[in-house]
Amino acid sequence: MLLAACGDSSSTNGGQGEGGSGAGNNGGDNTGAGAGNGGDSTTNTGASSMGGSTSSTPLVGCAASFDGSDDVLLADVAGEAGLVDDFSLAVSIRPESLTEGQVAFVAGRHLDGSSNGYYLALLNEGGLKARMIVFTASGGCQATAPLTDPGDGFVHVLGTFDSPNTRVFIDGQLASDEPCGNFMSSIEPTSVISIGRSATGLFPFGGDIDDVLYLPSATSADFDPADLACVAGAVRYDFDGTAPAETSIVAEACGNAADATVGTASGADGADPTFVCAR
Repeated sequence: MLLAACGDSSSTNGGQGEGGSGAGNNGGDNTGAGAGNGGDSTTNTGASSMGGSTSSTPLVGCAASFDGSDDVLLADVAGEAGLVDDFSLAVSIRPESLTEGQVAFVAGRHLDGSSNGYYLALLNEGGLKARMIVFTASGGCQATAPLTDPGDGFVHVLGTFDSPNTRVFIDGQLASDEPCGNFMSSIEPTSVISIGRSATGLFPFGGDIDDVLYLPSATSADFDPADLACVAGAVRYDFDGTAPAETSIVAEACGNAADATVGTASGADGADPTFVCAR
């Protein structure tokens, strides 16, 4: 099952499988997925097919909490997190339950209705799964890995485009590796990084998100998530400087001029996530 471009009812998979009928999210948008056989296998790293090798990590510092309806963080990153052949996008998440067929947009840079950009998503497709979607010149590429509900803790998910492959790592362990085609990813210059749902409101995520990190390099080997750090060209939102209450701005943590706006309007509105901190 391949997620179409948000707001696009057609599914593209770059020749990896035939698109099928859409399975929408809880909001009734039939833009969620099409059946396909590409990008849905899992690398054998000792993880069971029932949910992988997910561990649960307690919250350290602060995280953003999303209501699963319309909460969002938006960051105008301009030339950052942009058009490169190789990059990674990582998050720590504590998701709420998803119903069968539901899709939740976690984080990414993608303009709704256009086949461009990239994003990490969760979906319930016979069980909880994490998926990295990258739109290339030849269409959509994806890698999908089973995910065990982390309960009260967090699970770390990293998606990477290592031209020509897309991969998903769960808690630093390779869980899916799919060939996509040797094409540069396509980025719409006016698109923004969105966290918690797509920029125009599709696929809202319910639960907590921490430490969103874009790296301008691919990931090819297992790693310790604690070792991920800011490098030149990285963009990070770790929420650790955020008080456990609503706020208007979340500072970018790698020194870029790409702070994230809380919600969709100045001041408090219904699209504002809240923030929770470890005690």
